[in-house]
Amino acid sequence: MLDKTLTKITEIPLNMRLWTVDEYYRMAKAGILQSDERVELIAASPVSSEQLTTRVSEYQAARAAATAATAAAKKATAAKDETLASLIEDMRSILRYAENEVKYDDKQLTLLGWGGRTRPNTLQSPDKSAACKPSVKGMIGYL
Repeated sequence: MLDKTLTKITEIPLNMRLWTVDEYYRMAKAGILQSDERVELIAASPVSSEQLTTRVSEYQAARAAATAATAAAKKATAAKDETLASLIEDMRSILRYAENEVKYDDKQLTLLGWGGRTRPNTLQSPDKSAACKPSVKGMIGYL
């Protein structure tokens, strides 16, 4: 008999009603709460468990969507890079073909809009580089 009663009690859904501090004092004044009773006021959770569960589910869905979008972006970037590499190789092939056809004649390549290969140019050092000296000002200033 006791087991059946306990089972029925545990099956009852618990719906909590939150009291304000003002309501607590009014109950004490009205005599609902006795002075020898142990009563404790506990601060209520600012977010209900249902709301928290909803937020967790929303976050998990957003995280999954972000992960899928990141994977799609990486795949698209890899495809773009592969296409760009193919384009560059094709352009180089066309330019090599044009250079070989005209035997690197700059006049004929200029007609095609391509200046051909230029001779390597040696870089000259600046004239005043030896005159540059670092400034030293002491402990607090610049070196």
